[in-house]
Amino acid sequence: MDVSGLVERAVTYAVSHGMVMTAPESYRVENDREGWEKTKMSGSTVVHTPFSLFPSPVNKEIYQYASDLTPVLNRLVHEISRDHQFLIDTLSEVVQVDKFTGRLMEIFKSAVVGNGNRQVSPLEFGICRFDYFVTEDHTPLLRQVELNTIAASFGTMSTRATSLHKFTTKLANRNVELPQNQLLSELATAIAFAHDEFVATRKGKEDRSVRVIMVVQHGERNIFDQEGISETLMENHGIDCVRMSLDQISELCTVLEEDGHALHVQSGGLGLGVEEFIGSVVYFRAGYSPNDYPEERCWKARELLELSSAAKCPSVAYQLVGTKKIQQVLDLDGVVERFLPSAEEADLVRRCFAKQWSMSGKSGVEATKLALANPHGYVLKPQREGGGNNLYEEEMAAALERMSATELNAYILMERIRPAMNESIL
Repeated sequence: MDVSGLVERAVTYAVSHGMVMTAPESYRVENDREGWEKTKMSGSTVVHTPFSLFPSPVNKEIYQYASDLTPVLNRLVHEISRDHQFLIDTLSEVVQVDKFTGRLMEIFKSAVVGNGNRQVSPLEFGICRFDYFVTEDHTPLLRQVELNTIAASFGTMSTRATSLHKFTTKLANRNVELPQNQLLSELATAIAFAHDEFVATRKGKEDRSVRVIMVVQHGERNIFDQEGISETLMENHGIDCVRMSLDQISELCTVLEEDGHALHVQSGGLGLGVEEFIGSVVYFRAGYSPNDYPEERCWKARELLELSSAAKCPSVAYQLVGTKKIQQVLDLDGVVERFLPSAEEADLVRRCFAKQWSMSGKSGVEATKLALANPHGYVLKPQREGGGNNLYEEEMAAALERMSATELNAYILMERIRPAMNESIL
């Protein structure tokens, strides 16, 4: 079936409705290098976000299960983040090997444990994304790939993708039931709520300007997904959101203890029309990868933010909950139940788990044997976010044979989930 006309109209719809990313540097006209250099950092050269022409089918019962599961998982993440000793004990072997997780733990101990086991700010909130596959079994099952507690992306794009699919299915005369998707407006509402709660704590103080800070990476290609939230925050709630990198934060931000640990930003160099503002919410869209900390001052900036009274999304405790080690330990008997006393809720969570193994001690020996005997059936995961870090098949087997027992403490082993296949046009 020739769908070239539908594809052309879908691409036009995507671009005209902001479903775009900045173009990679390789995407350029060879004889227009000068023009490319002028536009590549401004975001004016874009390509559409990859998408499927039509939505993929999902069993209604599985969709409902995922919907019911989400608030329970959010509460589970929150409860774990408040059990400080559990975080320290569970990650004790990881932090000895994994320098990145170790630095996060140092900040956690300094800012939280060193502050009487309480956050400097009473305000924190999470924007979590729980990723799943629907398995290819005879009876479809939902299996959790991972939980993301920091910089969960594509809230804007997923909302726009729903609109795109409504458009393409109508064009093709397909009778498809699409669920409502209000994620973009709800993300902005969550940030606005945290902002308003912060402002309430400043009652009686004359703050000339209070703004949300979005922590971002240099050269971010996904800027339009992020700016969709910022624009909705302004349009729906009248709240400005300022983009800042960790190195900018290190230069321009100060925490004033005499002002209740408020985060003061000297913003004259940012071109915002104000010389100074106070950060109400720190929304991280960076800081999840070692690449985000090329210099020590970036780590100092991360600690500075944690020591401020601004609401963090996420706090460093929330970020630590997102490590693969925590997810692996949740698979052990009694751990989910420790944080979710309701047997019904604990069962709801456990039903989505894939089998996981610790790579330390006897468990590590057993896991290594299993993976080497069947490299296609497992995946080796480090404590990283952002994709592209897992080891599969021959690469995994080589790593298991090469790494020492101590080095393997930085990883967990997970059974490989085989997702159901759907035909699609990308």
